[in-house]
Amino acid sequence: MTPETSGPETHSDRLALWLEANQKNLIALVVVAFVVVLGANYMSHARQQKLEKANEALFKASPPKFMAGMDPEDPDVSALEQVAKEYPSTQIAEQAALLAADALYAEGDFEKALDAFKKFKSDFPNSQDPFTAEYGIAVSQDAKGNVSEAIQAYQGIVDQYPDDRRIHMARLALGRLLGEQGRPEEALAVYEEIISSDVMNGWKTEASLRKEALIQQFPELDQSDQSDQSDQSEN
Repeated sequence: MTPETSGPETHSDRLALWLEANQKNLIALVVVAFVVVLGANYMSHARQQKLEKANEALFKASPPKFMAGMDPEDPDVSALEQVAKEYPSTQIAEQAALLAADALYAEGDFEKALDAFKKFKSDFPNSQDPFTAEYGIAVSQDAKGNVSEAIQAYQGIVDQYPDDRRIHMARLALGRLLGEQGRPEEALAVYEEIISSDVMNGWKTEASLRKEALIQQFPELDQSDQSDQSDQSEN
């Protein structure tokens, strides 16, 4: 005798058999998924709490000027450095480190400011605002009287960040130092680059004024006089 057989299995039958056979595995997967979601939520909450604490610490170390009244207190450099240390790899740490370096520069401690800006570059190689640290290094070298290093730093900024809207701060400083070092042709080229570029009139005005002062100091740079003399000789 042959065993009785039912009709062909349907999709529902196969699904029921598969669920019965894999019930334990499914339960384990659900438990794992629940733990993963729970862990992700916990990590997100912990990260948010960390950022809130970091923000609070940053606010205390360097309160906004409008919150400080008529006699604003200077930023607490030590507190800012501590914020950067306690909350590494965060944007808050970047802000704190830059504020600390800027505060040191404002205090006139250019050596420590230079070290702080260099440390920022080392600690935050992927910073979203590398220009500020590079410029901080340049102005610190400038303030220390390290002319060659400052020229190199300003030139590096000009070469590396040609499209940054703040680039003309570096260009103007570069032109000034080149003029002071007896390199007027190079200084003139820097000023003329600003004047001919598509920038705000304020930058162009400042560059034009410095160009005029440079030509007064070095009359041989005045191309208009040379053109007039050439025309007269031809006549």
